[in-house]
Amino acid sequence: KIPPFYCLVEGDKTKIAGRDRNIVTQASGGFHGLTADKILNVDHSGVCKFDTKFGGYMLVLDRLKKIRAELFSMGVGAAVNSQNIPGRPKVTAPRYPLASNTKFYEGSDLRAASQLVGRTEALQEIMSLLTIDGPPIPKMIALTGIGGVGKTELLLELALRYRNQRNVFFIHANDLESLEHAFLDIATSIGHDLLASRGSYPDLHAVWRGLEPPDRVRAFKSWLGDPDNQPSLFIVDDLDGLRTDMAIKAALPREALVVLYSTRDPSIIGGLRRNCQEFRVPTMDIDEMAALMDTILHQSGSTFSQATLSEVELESVARVVDGNALAGCRAISYIVQVLAQTAETRPAHIFLDVFNGSDWRARKQFLHYKPRFGLSIMETFETSLQRLRRHQIAARRLVQLIAFLSSPDHSLDFRKFLSIERPWLLEFRASLPDYDVFATGLTGQGEYLAELENVSLGFRSIPNGPLQLHPLWTECIHQRAEHEGRVLWLRQILLVCFGSWTRDEVMDRINPFVQNCLQVAARFQIDLDELAQNATVRHWIEQRAETGAQVSEQSAYSPVITQEPYPIRLTVLALRDSCAEASQIFHQVGAVDATEESYAKALRRLLPLLAQLRRLEDAHEDLHQDYVTAQLHLEIYDILIPIATLFKRRNPMLGQQLRGRKRDISTNLETDDCLQGG
Repeated sequence: KIPPFYCLVEGDKTKIAGRDRNIVTQASGGFHGLTADKILNVDHSGVCKFDTKFGGYMLVLDRLKKIRAELFSMGVGAAVNSQNIPGRPKVTAPRYPLASNTKFYEGSDLRAASQLVGRTEALQEIMSLLTIDGPPIPKMIALTGIGGVGKTELLLELALRYRNQRNVFFIHANDLESLEHAFLDIATSIGHDLLASRGSYPDLHAVWRGLEPPDRVRAFKSWLGDPDNQPSLFIVDDLDGLRTDMAIKAALPREALVVLYSTRDPSIIGGLRRNCQEFRVPTMDIDEMAALMDTILHQSGSTFSQATLSEVELESVARVVDGNALAGCRAISYIVQVLAQTAETRPAHIFLDVFNGSDWRARKQFLHYKPRFGLSIMETFETSLQRLRRHQIAARRLVQLIAFLSSPDHSLDFRKFLSIERPWLLEFRASLPDYDVFATGLTGQGEYLAELENVSLGFRSIPNGPLQLHPLWTECIHQRAEHEGRVLWLRQILLVCFGSWTRDEVMDRINPFVQNCLQVAARFQIDLDELAQNATVRHWIEQRAETGAQVSEQSAYSPVITQEPYPIRLTVLALRDSCAEASQIFHQVGAVDATEESYAKALRRLLPLLAQLRRLEDAHEDLHQDYVTAQLHLEIYDILIPIATLFKRRNPMLGQQLRGRKRDISTNLETDDCLQGG
């Protein structure tokens, strides 16, 4: 039986070669599964030296008293021979190695307990790749994926799961200097054991003390190659964050047999010229994301957290962030810590309305929201942007164009727009500041697209598929462009589409991009007049807005994509609120001094609402299974019918049509089981 014991380590870092370092960590200072406690306000050199009978002295004294009490409670017959304590060498031994069943678990970011939610299939697949049957063989696995998708969390969870099976070493660095420090910290934690195979025990301490930092790092790398240590798991997080080829190669020692690393840049895999398997970390599905956000919600420490979001609201928010784990964490924090402060209604509704509507300033505020620890969504995006290595200007301009040619639901393929041959485009050169981007077409963009993929700004779901942007990345690009940039890109795209229209060219391919531009304009409150360079183009744009798919404030962020009634209720509620908000603009048309311009502006505001209402009704035959949703649906008509009477000059039948539609709905609802239950 092992006698009672307690483990203590220094609480402060020790300055070595001008840098503060952890000499003994809580994990490495532990014993037999017990993690060491910290003695505050002392470093490694003063961990056993006390000037007063307070602080650390009292902590040590307390542990000694507890051991004494436990030993006496065991009885005299259970006294332990201090010269032969199981699991430890004799007092006269020159060193104290790890117990036979204990493994090294070293790295500044490692965890003592799991914090991962979901990702069961991903973990199982990666662990199967790491499994070694028979003699050790080299294994290198790269986790790739966009920023914020959860690569680091998977690495930390894998490290935790293997901590009792093999040595685990975890490194995160951002340049060659910090990489060397990370290696040195691990080498220092292991200590003179790294030299065990080089000489007799009595000499090891003296040899180790005489080694310079680079020699200690080399000793650690050599130690990794020893047969007994070959199963060790060596982990490097965010490998491409090291930026230079020299630093990236230095982070992956050849002596390490089993290597696991994460990167946003999949091109590193081929560049290393080492046998490596790629595992692309997928975005989280709706259920996993909702479970993650629910966990964060209950861990937030807020008194109001449990009452802030319902299950349905969590699923709706999960759709907004589209599987990005970082964005899900930020969304919950933002809703609880920011929106709940001033919300008169449920704060989750406000968040959903922001992403379903035209309040671009509120969306921008969320993207820049930064909690006390960690990066904002915008900072995560900009990190990828900054890692572009070649063709930076051309690649940045191309990704901006793609963002304005892409829809959040990935239904548009920007290649269909760029692949159209436009020999007449030179006529528009004076009106196209980015003429060369449009004139290059698709064939000349391959290298730039590869650069964007290499920093995970875009991804391909299939090898020959289009490069797709995550919806939040698209929003980040739109926001970074500012108003002038957004207008400029939309104006150019629409002008090129207008050129195709005047020549009756492939309009079936062009129209979806026109409607997408108009939807982006609506989401950023850009007036159609700003998108036209002359009266002819303006008239053409207005025709597209009035007779096409219409400008829509609805996007793929909306929970309308689900067939469950309660998320539909949120969408209907958002539409009702949008109608009520816009009613003030509409009633200005009824003023005596109303101008033709005010009529046109109000009509452009009304048509998207009517189009959105029609799409909602067409998409959901079961719209009235929920009583509250049915009532909200009728309220929309109550708002729109009086507004329609203001447009008798333009459309005398509009009000009559809406009243007839409401009457039909009311008649159907009288026999609806939902209303009978109500």
